[in-house]
Amino acid sequence: MSAPTDPPAGETVSRSLDAESRLPVLAEGIDSGVAHLLPEGLCRTFRVQPYALLHREPDTLGDPEQHAQGASDTQPVVLVATGEPDDPIALQVVRDRLRRPVWLVPHALPELMAAIERVHPARARTPETAEARLERAQLGDMLLASGLLDQQRLDDALAVQTGTGDPLSEVLVAEGFVEESVVVAALSELHQIQRVSLIDSPLDHETADRLPEPLAREHAALPVAVADSTVLLAVARPLVGEPLAEIEAHVGAPLRQLIAERREVDHLMQRAHGPHHVEVAESFLRETEPELAARPLLTAPQRLAALVLIALVVLAGWQWPADLARWTAATVSLVYLACCAQQLVLAHRGLAGRTELCPDAHLPGLPDSQLPRYTVLVPLHGDDAGHVATLLESLARLDYPRTRLEVRLLCVDDDFETRRALDDADLPPYAFVSVVPRAGARTRAQLCTVGLMQARGTHCVVYNVDDLPDDDQLRVAARCFADAPAHVIALQAKLNVALDDGRAGLVRGWASNELAGRFELLVAADTARDGLAELAGSSLHIATAPLRVAGAWDPHHDAPALDLALRLYRQGYRSRVLDSTTVSTGHATLGSWFRWLCRQTTGALETVLVHARHPRRLRRDVGTRGLAALGLWLAPHAARLANPLLWCVVSLASAHRLGLPVTAPPMPWTLVAVSLLLVGNLTATWIALLGNLRRREFGLTRAALLTPLWWALSSLAAWCGVVRLVLRREEP
Repeated sequence: MSAPTDPPAGETVSRSLDAESRLPVLAEGIDSGVAHLLPEGLCRTFRVQPYALLHREPDTLGDPEQHAQGASDTQPVVLVATGEPDDPIALQVVRDRLRRPVWLVPHALPELMAAIERVHPARARTPETAEARLERAQLGDMLLASGLLDQQRLDDALAVQTGTGDPLSEVLVAEGFVEESVVVAALSELHQIQRVSLIDSPLDHETADRLPEPLAREHAALPVAVADSTVLLAVARPLVGEPLAEIEAHVGAPLRQLIAERREVDHLMQRAHGPHHVEVAESFLRETEPELAARPLLTAPQRLAALVLIALVVLAGWQWPADLARWTAATVSLVYLACCAQQLVLAHRGLAGRTELCPDAHLPGLPDSQLPRYTVLVPLHGDDAGHVATLLESLARLDYPRTRLEVRLLCVDDDFETRRALDDADLPPYAFVSVVPRAGARTRAQLCTVGLMQARGTHCVVYNVDDLPDDDQLRVAARCFADAPAHVIALQAKLNVALDDGRAGLVRGWASNELAGRFELLVAADTARDGLAELAGSSLHIATAPLRVAGAWDPHHDAPALDLALRLYRQGYRSRVLDSTTVSTGHATLGSWFRWLCRQTTGALETVLVHARHPRRLRRDVGTRGLAALGLWLAPHAARLANPLLWCVVSLASAHRLGLPVTAPPMPWTLVAVSLLLVGNLTATWIALLGNLRRREFGLTRAALLTPLWWALSSLAAWCGVVRLVLRREEP
């Protein structure tokens, strides 16, 4: 065993004792800083419970074999209550888990179990039924007797099962202890249910439709055929009691269960309901709230209003050109100054305090039994096929119970390159491939919406193929969802790009500064006060039920995350920034970031056009404060669009002073343009520097000081976004 390490900061609330004092006991209380150092399953299985830290030299404690090597007077010893102090296996397991000096202190078993119950209350777990207990015992004995499972792995699985409360069969497969086919065969024998293979099996759509899709998804069950007035029900795990009765009531006929591997059942359900999922993703918003759908973009009244506005501008420019120019200059100046002021206020508010949502440092994380089921959605396209192996490695590092984790790898059925890469990959048991029928928009938003309808988790998160989230991001999000108010249903993790030892090229430096200023300061400060802020297309954690009701992502929107943010805001939901970071390891190029900035402007303008179709309803939904927030939300895009106009004024004035034959703008205009450009560029540079300060990425200072070049690039991209929107071809 390696040398013990210091405990993490914030986890030690030590009790200093001199060499003559006796050891503390459980009756004196449990130190909150060490109570959760061991997981619940290990505590219950080996009947141990950390309860205090002891600062004294190990040789004063007695037998030196009772603690880890490498202890010193500066290395605190973890006191662990046990009912069997001479158990070498328990001691070794505790040592390996804590990786620091430990001391097993004998306690009466009733006192110890009561302490474990206080630290890990059982109220949130569903009590194990007699049938489940019998199945667990029989399944373990059967696998041991057949030699398909050794005692060590069974003990590990039982420890996990005790902590999560999930069935042993799920734990064995999810943890990779036993193959899915072995567990299915064992459950088939135990429950006397016929085992079948669903690969390439025919599908009777009429029979499959007898069970509502949400119920089929919840129980991983699908009617496949009818034999002698009995419906054959394919299941991933045997159903008993209430679930079986509920399905039988919906089907309206006696049931006979057929057990198959979960991936086969999932694939058959995709064949049965996949086309319907695509149809819903394409038409849900257009049918339920057509005024909020991005297809078509402009309604007839909007087209008429646009023509009238253009005509009025042309007429004013012909009749009163000077007045039009003055009013335009005044409007641009006010918008520009308002944008800069808002950005500075939010940036300094974000720097002044922690505005992200993070778990209370004094509270333990949620025990495994209380963690929600999480679905990870990963949309894939042809260019992503080469990153599948890296993606699986990244997801494998997530610290989350495998029985509560579901990964959906989403691709279109004619994307043969990606499908081939997924077929060749060694997918973990919790990963499923969702093949989406080719129809409709075929966008990333469409894939995510289809994946959402297939998700079994109560919460979901979207990752890109090249994302590397913090290992504990799902646990942190689950803790924050549990502590947050009910109207907070979305948590946006902070984004960053991969850097090498804090150094990066200029483009990566600009990108990192952009993301730091946005998520560390601006968006975090805005959402902390229930304001309207942008959501990103990646690392968005959200509750699945309200997301489904809201219509999920619009597949025809250029920036669906922006549209979703405003739709959720109108429905009374709010979001927060999560104190966890996702790093993009993809290759950041100037072209890719230029296209991203272009889409952001297109999406912002598109969002305004969609949600402004009914101004009165918008005012009623968001209120005066919401309208002001929406205006400030769009101000940065307006400022980027105003930059080239200011450059033109300054360029004409400079050319005139150089003697070129051009008409110089009035001196006040030139002064205003120069002042606004200075204010805008200094604001952008200052926010980039503050973002570096917040993230402590001091190696990016050079890129921050060159932010005016990035600001100019983003202005050009903004106008490209306008052109892209104007030239957008409306689909029928």
